[in-house]
Amino acid sequence: MHVNLTTHSKRLQSIYKALKLFQNQILKPKKIILWLSKEEFDENKIPIEIQKSLNDKLLTEVKFIEKNIYPHKRYECFKYYNDLFNVFIDDDMI
Repeated sequence: MHVNLTTHSKRLQSIYKALKLFQNQILKPKKIILWLSKEEFDENKIPIEIQKSLNDKLLTEVKFIEKNIYPHKRYECFKYYNDLFNVFIDDDMI
């Protein structure tokens, strides 16, 4: 199973906790891709919360995409990975 995640800059504090939940599942994703908006994030400076998730192998990779802002973020990701299961981080996911 592959998982695509999207988030925005105001929810970074919860992303690490949300990703830790995947470790407790019986069916664990083989690949977790986090899609960040080029409009919100600097591609040369990954936020510390995301870097920690990469270092702890909670994330497989981070990709940047244009127009990855609400309400377009989900639909933009479908263009690249429309055959995968898509999960979207939200405050109440935890």
